Amino acid sequence: MGRERASLRRDRGRITGVPVPRRARLPASLEPIALVIGVLLSVAAGFAAYRTVGPYGDGPFGAGFRRIAAGSPQETVLVHDSRTGPDLVRAVIDERTGRVRELRLAPRGDFANAFRVELDEQQGARIPHDLDGDGITDRWDYYADVRHLESGDVERVGFSLAGDEIVDAWAFHDEEGQMIRVEVSTLRDGVVDRWEHYSNTELVRVEADTDRDGRVDTWSTYRDGVLSTTTTDTDGDGFPDAPTGGKR
Repeated sequence: MGRERASLRRDRGRITGVPVPRRARLPASLEPIALVIGVLLSVAAGFAAYRTVGPYGDGPFGAGFRRIAAGSPQETVLVHDSRTGPDLVRAVIDERTGRVRELRLAPRGDFANAFRVELDEQQGARIPHDLDGDGITDRWDYYADVRHLESGDVERVGFSLAGDEIVDAWAFHDEEGQMIRVEVSTLRDGVVDRWEHYSNTELVRVEADTDRDGRVDTWSTYRDGVLSTTTTDTDGDGFPDAPTGGKR
């Protein structure tokens, strides 16, 4: 799976070492900014689309918009900066939809150490983390609604099993913070085709959609972390095949 990560590792085919507190607090210096994220998002979501803003932020409703380099000198993104006391909040605009796709919260305007919040079109949010400080994102905390950020209630946690910043596994936890399920996209394309179920941190059951037709076709059970049984569905009826010579 590539080099071992501090936050995620594989052991006998299962994911272990995913400690996630129920309340994942924002850095103390940025907590006041979190209080205004909902307001900023609602305002930013109403920004004019790219064709109205203009290619350089110079359209009729382009005040405050500008372009900055992104990735390479040939690439740019459209942004809008707002000040909250000594801190800056930068909204990165999706030029296709005109909506905010990312907020960068910079204490005292220091964007080199900005706290990022990535947004989707349904107001969901995820926060990337570099847990081991190597410059590579290795965990993403998902929130069903950006307004839940300040509460710290994480809906699920994303990981990159290969450690290359491509999210391909998502861990779900119960009220006590114990991991109960991990969903995996084995082809790393965002489509979940493996479901790992845990009890008291131990792997107890795995379901898989090996032909990726949207239906589970393989069921495995584990006892004390060791594979106990495996059944498959070879006729595509959605149920495990009957034992040879037996009845379902």
